[in-house]
Amino acid sequence: MATKTTTRFRELLKRPELLVMPGGFGPLHARMAEALGYEAFFMAGSQIAAYLYGLPDVGLIGFGEMVEAARRLATGCDIAIFADADTGYGNA
Repeated sequence: MATKTTTRFRELLKRPELLVMPGGFGPLHARMAEALGYEAFFMAGSQIAAYLYGLPDVGLIGFGEMVEAARRLATGCDIAIFADADTGYGNA
């Protein structure tokens, strides 16, 4: 049975060496990182905001849009995706 991506990601974070994660906003970027041998990929809220609206990351992106962007990335590759949760979308 294949190891779940979440389990693989936790294992990567436990390693003593630095985990280098290139970042981007689209599935093509994640697939390119995977093809180059990276084990994880970073999805930044600022990049999603710039891609979707051409604006800086000033709280315009909602939770649903971030989840959808992460879903697209995760279905486009087999490496772990570290998704920026931005402000957490809570009421604290």
